[in-house]
Amino acid sequence: MTICCMACCRKYKASFSDRYAGLHRVTQDYALKYLCSHRALDQLASLDLSTWNIQGLRLSMVRLYLGAEVQFLGQRGDRRQQKRSIRNRKMDVANVCAFSCNRRLTDIDPILLSFAAGDYVLEAGLSMMSIEKVEERLHVVHRVEEIRRACPLAHPGASFDFCLSFPEGGLAEFFDHKEKIQKVFQHEGDRIMCFLTKAERKVLLHTPLSDVVHKFEARHQKSIICSHLSKWVSEETASNIVNHPACQLRIQREDDESATAMKLLKFWNEKDDCEARELDLRQTISSAGYGIYVSPKKKAFQLYIQGDVDCDAEEVVCIEKLLQSTSWNWYDFGWKGQFDYRRQLCALTKFEELWTESQMTSEECVKEAISRARYLHVSVLDETESWDYKQLTKGFWGRQLSQ
Repeated sequence: MTICCMACCRKYKASFSDRYAGLHRVTQDYALKYLCSHRALDQLASLDLSTWNIQGLRLSMVRLYLGAEVQFLGQRGDRRQQKRSIRNRKMDVANVCAFSCNRRLTDIDPILLSFAAGDYVLEAGLSMMSIEKVEERLHVVHRVEEIRRACPLAHPGASFDFCLSFPEGGLAEFFDHKEKIQKVFQHEGDRIMCFLTKAERKVLLHTPLSDVVHKFEARHQKSIICSHLSKWVSEETASNIVNHPACQLRIQREDDESATAMKLLKFWNEKDDCEARELDLRQTISSAGYGIYVSPKKKAFQLYIQGDVDCDAEEVVCIEKLLQSTSWNWYDFGWKGQFDYRRQLCALTKFEELWTESQMTSEECVKEAISRARYLHVSVLDETESWDYKQLTKGFWGRQLSQ
């Protein structure tokens, strides 16, 4: 039997040595090391080589197999062995659960069970959790369930750690411990964040400590930008630049502190020159070929010309192009014939997200933002105080133009 094509067989190298280039077969002993069974090898096509003595008697016989086929069977054997190992480990967890807490695995919340078993059900060489630790966690799972019922936002991993660290701790002790930790992060959050890596801080963004991380990163980023600005201006001026309200949008968006500092300095030197900023807008419109009239009465142009916001001129032009686009049709008007500006606010926020990602051209960002906003359901737009609507209009331009 042959299970690999000729091209695949030729890709296999029996040795990395140039001396054996062009050889694609392996011996039977080598194949058995790949976890191939004798039964599987008997079904493969093989090449038998014999050695003879002078009298014509056969001394030995070597059976050769195509290396690609042996490798395929060996990997399949590895997968079978891994599945068997995982199945056995799951049975171990089930037995521990039955004897430790007198419950079945199906009676435990799958999320809690995943934190209790950890990576034990993975391959033996990859797991860090031992069966003893799994037994300890399953023994306190009823206390974790009690904590989760009283505090649904409690992290399962933290709940298990609390129950193991405080064997006699109840709900009162848990909430007291939680309050103490929150106070520690409020007072010493910056110092703690300094010892964490960027990846570890990113994980905390999905926890109740996200506000601590945001404040730390904002202060940390501003301090780096200040150090770059200090090369060209005094420390007092650098501090004024990074704390100026018009500069906050660029600081929040961009990651390269050195490039951000140069852009902020350029804006700081030109923010009071309204004529130069208006000329910058006109040149951007002319180079892009947009038929838009620059009027100080338009809110986006007004913010840019008067130096109330630091952003690229192209972005401001795209904002105005989005508002004046002919893609908005009768469907976007209310039953009284009045235009529904709530869709435009949602489109502005979506455009801002696409623009900061820098994966589309400005024209594509405008079209995609309008397309997304046009197909929003009316029920979402009617609930202006809902969480969904606030998320759809949370962008800088959405907030500014809604005022």
